[in-house]
Amino acid sequence: MSNISSTTSQSTSAEDNRLSADVYEDFLNSLDLLYIRANLSGRLKFLESWPSAGRYIFGDELIGYDYEGTMDTERRSALEIEAEEKRLELLDVVQTLEKKSVEKSVLQTDYVESVVKRFGQEISLLLYAPKIVHRVIPEGERVELGSDDLPGGGLEVEQSIARPSDVPDEFADVIPHKPSMPDIDDDHMDSV
Repeated sequence: MSNISSTTSQSTSAEDNRLSADVYEDFLNSLDLLYIRANLSGRLKFLESWPSAGRYIFGDELIGYDYEGTMDTERRSALEIEAEEKRLELLDVVQTLEKKSVEKSVLQTDYVESVVKRFGQEISLLLYAPKIVHRVIPEGERVELGSDDLPGGGLEVEQSIARPSDVPDEFADVIPHKPSMPDIDDDHMDSV
């Protein structure tokens, strides 16, 4: 019986000391596989799966083009290049997160704080365990983003609590809805 409580105690301790988020590996893989240039369906799928990261990478203008369309292909191409640069920047942080966040079994709080403040609570919860993120930004607190602790600066937006369906709902009224096909009555079809 003492083995059970010891195992439970060890698993609880491991859970309490966990650095990365439960979805970290899935997010890393999705970010690594994301191809942005001329890949509308890939961007929309990524945005659906990872709304906060998608908004950060693609930006409102490219997201609007993806949902509403545009005739300005040069501008869309420029936005895709900018989005690819942001993806690579975020990918670099995600790939080196564990190495830079912990040295000699010690949490590097300055680095962790710079990442959380740079990317905000929503994206940070894809990277770090909630306990770590909430040390920097208490749950439900609004924080002005924009730390210059890492190359590239930060976002100049205000962070708020994540809503599960932010992106799809905000464009729901502009997505064209095609009427369903009319029912075909086989008995009244003219033969060809």
